[in-house]
Amino acid sequence: MGHSIAICESGDIHSGCRSDSGARRSKNFAGGTAGAFSGNPLPTSCGDFAMKQVMRLARHEWSLVMRDPRFFIPFVAVPLILIVLHGISLFAVSGDPVQGWTLTRTFLAVLSLVGASLAVPLGADAFAGEKERHSWETLLCLPLPRNQLFIGKVLGVLPFPLKAGWVGQILVLCLAGWNGCLRFAEPMEWIFPLLLTPILSLFFCALSVLISLRSDTVRGAAQLTGLSLLILFPVVIVGTQAWSGHPVYL
Repeated sequence: MGHSIAICESGDIHSGCRSDSGARRSKNFAGGTAGAFSGNPLPTSCGDFAMKQVMRLARHEWSLVMRDPRFFIPFVAVPLILIVLHGISLFAVSGDPVQGWTLTRTFLAVLSLVGASLAVPLGADAFAGEKERHSWETLLCLPLPRNQLFIGKVLGVLPFPLKAGWVGQILVLCLAGWNGCLRFAEPMEWIFPLLLTPILSLFFCALSVLISLRSDTVRGAAQLTGLSLLILFPVVIVGTQAWSGHPVYL
């Protein structure tokens, strides 16, 4: 994300571009272990799975995100806005704790989806950004099979939407407990949204990275991934309603 990366034969990851001779050696090595990278860019299973190398790639992605504070603006601002709206809603129905818990369930479900959707800009940059920065060929020179490159990119995005969703949901539950409406909740009514958050986060990360793999620009990848929100938003709300057995209001 903003830098090209290289993994040497000893397994270390470095920033920057490799020499021409090193690039040729890496291409030959990658071609011998993972097959040709040309043609269909979909991740394929090839070679032995090396979780250590995948995590090194993921940690490199994390470090690139941490260097740019601008990436954290949506992960902080969006959940914060929803938490403020939840607090205002609880204040408006402070005399009716049952209605307050109904609103809380809604915000828990929305945070599951919104937190997961924050993966879109980072996931869209995963491969399409490499193409725009002309570091796509360098990435393909890494001595890693394509499936491990894909998993490493997904894991490089996953912690950020997951933390945003969980932190927002915990703060919403704290507000509900302070308001007194949490005592009207069944355990699974708030456990289910907490479990839904990592599932949706992983799905959106994988989807956005896969679309980024197929796209030539970051903007195009983000737009295509964003279209899935139109389908998943009502599905999440209705699914939460069906699980809890109570209506969820928007």
